[in-house]
Amino acid sequence: MTALRRSGMKILLCLCLVLSAVLNSGCSINFSAGDMLTPPKLTDEQTEIYNALTESAGRVNLRYPRMGDYRSAFVMKNLDDEYSNEAIVFYESTLDINNGKPSENPISRLRICFLDKDGEGKWRSVYEIPAEGTDVDSVSFSRLGSNKERIIISFSVLNSADKIVSVIDYSNGIARTLYKISCSSYLINEFTRKGEEDLLCFGRDKETKTAEFSAFGCNKEGEFERLYNSLQLSGEISDYGRVTIGECMSGDEAKSCIAIDYLKSENLYGTEMVYFTGKTIVSAETFVRDDKGQSGYTRRFNSYTPVIYSTDIDDDEILDVPVTKPMPCYENLTVPEQVNAVLWYRQSSESIEKSAYTFIAPDKSFTLYFPGRWEGMVTATINAAVNEVVFWMAAESIEKLDYPVLKIRVVRKNDDSAQTKREDAEKTGFRIYSEDQEKTVYVNNLIGEGLPLTEAELKVALKVSRPDYE
Repeated sequence: MTALRRSGMKILLCLCLVLSAVLNSGCSINFSAGDMLTPPKLTDEQTEIYNALTESAGRVNLRYPRMGDYRSAFVMKNLDDEYSNEAIVFYESTLDINNGKPSENPISRLRICFLDKDGEGKWRSVYEIPAEGTDVDSVSFSRLGSNKERIIISFSVLNSADKIVSVIDYSNGIARTLYKISCSSYLINEFTRKGEEDLLCFGRDKETKTAEFSAFGCNKEGEFERLYNSLQLSGEISDYGRVTIGECMSGDEAKSCIAIDYLKSENLYGTEMVYFTGKTIVSAETFVRDDKGQSGYTRRFNSYTPVIYSTDIDDDEILDVPVTKPMPCYENLTVPEQVNAVLWYRQSSESIEKSAYTFIAPDKSFTLYFPGRWEGMVTATINAAVNEVVFWMAAESIEKLDYPVLKIRVVRKNDDSAQTKREDAEKTGFRIYSEDQEKTVYVNNLIGEGLPLTEAELKVALKVSRPDYE
């Protein structure tokens, strides 16, 4: 081996070691579009806008929203109801910190520029404001109860899990920040006012650090404000999981509600339901109790039970909340050892009603809805090596299980041993139940009386993938 080749290999090895160290350090590497070696190619109109921006701001690095409907650094929107769109551009400029003199330590700043066409049809920079965070998360637009479009931009903040949401008004060539909100999560949706959207924010009180929910919007005078008093949420919320808006039952009528899924402690999730009464925002704890006089929902997760969130599990347009329960034979085992059933509860202002009893595969590849005669009578064992779940008639313990009633095996197509696993499944009595680009689901529906499912029952009970609870 030549010295040159040995030197090249040493350099490559060093680069690999550095990259491995960074990836395993727990640090986050964020390659935003502004850091790319080759940014996306600009259209002719974007090039015109970019030239107008640099003519005003000098050399810039474009920044791109990381999620949402608007992913371009050039967001086009008619903000003033004229015949043409304005352009909102996110960029990072380099500012000198030494009063105009050359500096070895320039500071980068995220900024927002508003551009419009002049009388000759040429793009011109109209107004520019500083951004609130270190990167752009998303951009949305809503009237929020007013007669004109408002701009809602969320920004990520360095070394913080929270984000800053800015509500901006653009009128007569001037951009003005109406409100800045620090929160963990937010939604734009009709919740307190029919036909008019609210900005719904979930975060923590600055002073008490307690979790809270607030609704914001424009009043009758068009002024942006907090619409109602903030609602203090469960003191057990250590981190927000997912927020889902849907409907619940109030008497015979459906009304808007919000399911707030949150992490309570290690391996334990909870859900809090929030409603609008017509006059104020309340938590389900105000008036919902189960038959034991308790409110609230909790669920465990481990290597056998995945993290799942509230959803409409039975397609009746009413939100259902998941709760876990150890399956028969697992009640006395430790939490990491338990295989759990997932019970779903239909939210109602009068009561908590069970809507489904299910088993969800550890990789969420399928959901099995138990018929009534299975509840409390059937348990499951999991063979992770072949990704197989066997359902059994319950016995005194796992060791005494002797009567299998259904077997389900999932083969992932990207598995190196997929072909061998398919052949093994077909040799051992399985048949293909469902197949897509990612996986093949096999079943062995055992024949018998009483507990085994008929073909018609299996078709109703076994659903492949439920991405809505992910």
